[in-house]
Amino acid sequence: MLSRIYLRMINPRTQTRMPQLALIVDDDAPTRFVYARVLSVLGFETAEAADGDEAIAMLARSTPTLILLDLLLPNRPGVEILSFVYADERFAETRVIVISAQNQYGLELRPHDLFLLKPVLPQQLRDLVRSTVG
Repeated sequence: MLSRIYLRMINPRTQTRMPQLALIVDDDAPTRFVYARVLSVLGFETAEAADGDEAIAMLARSTPTLILLDLLLPNRPGVEILSFVYADERFAETRVIVISAQNQYGLELRPHDLFLLKPVLPQQLRDLVRSTVG
């Protein structure tokens, strides 16, 4: 469950940048753990969703800077999550990295979003997030 939501916010007292939020959507707990570790080292707050319904519920309450999205999910497939994100203007600046074992046949991504075929090494993810979100 998402407890705190930070998104490109400035703490008015200290004028420091708050951590950015990354939503990790994958039904495999060890994969979510590895992704969360990589992102936390990069300074992100992370939230995790184990299925499509949980992801939609979290996206209804928050606007992450980054979404790591698997396509093969229980309850609701990743393509539905992607359609939800692309249909809502709140997510216009959100970067989506689709990371899936399923090939991207016919998947249309925005120019600033990426598709990665699993397996993805932690170092690869780190470098791509750095270059994508900066």
